[in-house]
Amino acid sequence: MRASKRRHSIRLRNGACLLLALLFSLAGVARAYDQYAMNNLQRSRDALLQQQAELQRAYDDTARKVAQLQQALSRLDSYLDQNQKSIRDVEAAMNQLR
Repeated sequence: MRASKRRHSIRLRNGACLLLALLFSLAGVARAYDQYAMNNLQRSRDALLQQQAELQRAYDDTARKVAQLQQALSRLDSYLDQNQKSIRDVEAAMNQLR
């Protein structure tokens, strides 16, 4: 009986050691996965920051073009107003000569 208990005790210790080794191994894998996930997240963040900078440059460039077009539109609107006034003045002078 004693030999049987001793073998059982040794098996329990060996099993416990194996279980601890497995847990430590899994903890190492989990840490490695965490590092892998962190690296992927950092690369994603860097790519998104780069994309944001590119989008901001495109936005600023477009806003500058829109402002230039708005100035040109305003100038053309002023020319059209002056042109309409000149047409009315010429037509009024024509009416006076009739």
